[in-house]
Amino acid sequence: MKILDHISRARDLHVEGYVIFLFLLSLRFFWMIPVLILYVYLLRKKINWTLCWILCSILWLQHLWITIDHTHDSIKDQVYVNEVIRTGDYDIVIIRYQMMKYRFYTSSNLYDSGDLIFIDGDINQFRGQTICHGFNPKNFFLSQGIMGEINIHDIELVEKGFNLNILKDKLSEHIDQLVSKDYIKSFIFGEKSIPIEEQNTYQSLGIIFLFSISGLHLYALTFIIKKIMFYFNLNQRTQKSLILSVYLIFLYLYSFSTTILRISMLYVFHWINDRFYLKLTHLDLIQCVFFTLILLNPYLIYDQGLFIVYLILNLLVLLKPILQSKYQMIRQLKVSGLIQIVLLPFKTMNYLVLLVLMPLIVFFLSGPAFLLAFMALFFKPIDYLYLNLMTLFFSFISNVSTFGIRFFLPALPAFFIMVYFIIILLIFYTNNIKRKLMGILLVFLLFFIQTLKPYDFKVEIMMLDVGQGDTFYFESRDCKMMIDSYQGSLDFLQNRGIYQLDYLFLTHSDTDHIKEASEITRHIKVDQIGISYYESYPELYGSLMPLNQGKEITCGDFKIDVLGPIKRYENNNDNSLVLKIQIYDKTLLFTGDIEEDAEHDLIQIYGMNLKSDLLKVSHHGSITSTNKNFLELVNPTMAWISAGYENRFGFPHPEVMERLKEKSIEIYRTDQEGTILLIYDEKKRKWMVHLPFKDDF
Repeated sequence: MKILDHISRARDLHVEGYVIFLFLLSLRFFWMIPVLILYVYLLRKKINWTLCWILCSILWLQHLWITIDHTHDSIKDQVYVNEVIRTGDYDIVIIRYQMMKYRFYTSSNLYDSGDLIFIDGDINQFRGQTICHGFNPKNFFLSQGIMGEINIHDIELVEKGFNLNILKDKLSEHIDQLVSKDYIKSFIFGEKSIPIEEQNTYQSLGIIFLFSISGLHLYALTFIIKKIMFYFNLNQRTQKSLILSVYLIFLYLYSFSTTILRISMLYVFHWINDRFYLKLTHLDLIQCVFFTLILLNPYLIYDQGLFIVYLILNLLVLLKPILQSKYQMIRQLKVSGLIQIVLLPFKTMNYLVLLVLMPLIVFFLSGPAFLLAFMALFFKPIDYLYLNLMTLFFSFISNVSTFGIRFFLPALPAFFIMVYFIIILLIFYTNNIKRKLMGILLVFLLFFIQTLKPYDFKVEIMMLDVGQGDTFYFESRDCKMMIDSYQGSLDFLQNRGIYQLDYLFLTHSDTDHIKEASEITRHIKVDQIGISYYESYPELYGSLMPLNQGKEITCGDFKIDVLGPIKRYENNNDNSLVLKIQIYDKTLLFTGDIEEDAEHDLIQIYGMNLKSDLLKVSHHGSITSTNKNFLELVNPTMAWISAGYENRFGFPHPEVMERLKEKSIEIYRTDQEGTILLIYDEKKRKWMVHLPFKDDF
């Protein structure tokens, strides 16, 4: 094909690179093996088999090593502090113990890198994914080489060590004196320093990509430095030395992050290629850098961001003829569009305006904003100017995220993502208009299929594993509703392709029940928001429906009776909504965080009418709730408890568990089984409990 003429002179190292890439994917997804075999067969005459066998063997052995559980159960020893991440409110300390890295939380500024400390504590492994299409903490931390979290029993400083980060700490102290400190730290120390409130905005718009994995701002800086050196007519050797020095400085400032290491390695590999006339193309060198990184740190196989960058950089080279234009702005729009196309399967919320604005956003952040961050370090007037400029920028971005035209896409399974990229390549490579249109139609179908429900529709009721909080989701043919909305709730809805809720019930105003309510009502159309009549809530976007005892609601096949709150209580927990939900032959009682006073009043008013098949155990299983008289009248066959894994409150309380066991109630807990599904199969007319993540515990 003519489109590939620009890489036809390559030494074909990229051919082996794609073998390794597919092999790495096959280690995680077995269905990738046929794709690998097909690729190898088609290019069997061009592949350097010896090189492939050696690299695949090494990577396979490394993968075997990292999949074996080397995590310790406890630690009681002297260790050196490997890294300290300072958040302002607390520090995250990373230590290395017997070749494994672990982390723990501590108060601010107690320890520095290089300190020798004594630790006595238990080591908890990170949990894997416990919500469908949800975040996978285990893989995230494995990608950083961190094996677990330490629950400290005793810790003391043995001796202060040499702090490699002393210069960085001094710089951080200086930046803390500036009014625009948060913005400056974001550029100088990387994504870990971005304020949490801005991280959410970045994430929703895809701008976090600029900080976490792309390194575009560093490319922009080196481009400017090269222009300056060219103007002063410096020789090539001096130029390369200065550029390399800049990369080393940023490696230090960014704590040797994978992003900066990747950029630095690519620069060094280019220098070696030119110095020794290896005649490798840029495409070949991309393969060398990425697989050298994985050989050095095999845990990077779990780093989704690294693979996204790999895809983008390869496509930028492979599609170079298509991206070229004599107009710089057109070229930037094409590159921006390509990046958005690559990111599309990994983002559930997308903004149409980004296709036009992203080149300008990239230019602003990687150019003026980045350079002014350094200037603000030395010139106080620029510090105030910079604060106003960045505040204005984020105000604009916030307005785009709030009022801009956006569309939601369901999360694609890994197999569909592979199919997506194959179709995208075919769209770009074919010159036939009909085939291009067919490819675009197939892409739409990939996402549309994820929103379809099977013919034999199943009613689904879910207790999501959101940690130490509550979120419950209900779906039937004609109704979608949610009770409470702790962390991860919005991601769940968007990944599932839910753009509209009939009802969102917020039992009361504690954070562990409404943490994401405002974001959900801002990004998803909610027809009615049911709130407790006696509680005050933060800002919500939608039609509010204050509820107390006696209200009746119908949502499709769900019949909802509001049993409480009966009156205003001094204890806010007792002001929780109490909802009795009827669906076919099953009755479910959701009790929020009510305690004994509210339970007593419910007993007095409803008595035997409290009888339900399923009880959502109140207040995460606290001893203050689920008293024997209340449990006797509800008389459930099944109990659901939403509690955080190894939470500091000790929920559910052993006495509450004993009460449930005495009545032979079937108990399901998110801290032990992850997300719980109660499914009614209309075809079989049968209720089933499904535990999709049980095997991971």
